[in-house]
Amino acid sequence: KKVSANAFIEFKEEECKWAWLAGIVDSDGCLMLRWNKTSHVNGTYNHWVPIMCIVNTCKPLISQCLVVCDNIGNVNVCVSKNIKWKTKYHYNVNTEGLRYILPKIHEHLVIKKEQCCVLLDVLYHKKQRKNEEVELFDNIMEKDRKSVV
Repeated sequence: KKVSANAFIEFKEEECKWAWLAGIVDSDGCLMLRWNKTSHVNGTYNHWVPIMCIVNTCKPLISQCLVVCDNIGNVNVCVSKNIKWKTKYHYNVNTEGLRYILPKIHEHLVIKKEQCCVLLDVLYHKKQRKNEEVELFDNIMEKDRKSVV
């Protein structure tokens, strides 16, 4: 199934839509790095793939995310086999889309601000050395665990 991009909120200012998206990412979103191995003629190429994912059972909310991001990314519909469970909508954005979106939501993030910084570093600055990013990401996650306790 394809989810169409229909807006249910009209933002008067550009900055407001990015602040709204940052709130959704902080609450229902996930900013992650996936270690990816790609085979080429010259061998295997290992690299980090930054991903932003928002999962929700509210189709209009996910559709609004797609509108805010100018139709960047894709939406997957996951219909449950259990009739008592609602259908889930997964909004995913990969590398190129994140180069556009993350700088716009970075200043508005609260909970996932450090994870956003890691992804921005991977996208723009650092050479993607597996151990360094994993260590940095683990340190951030450990800080988050301590702040909750």
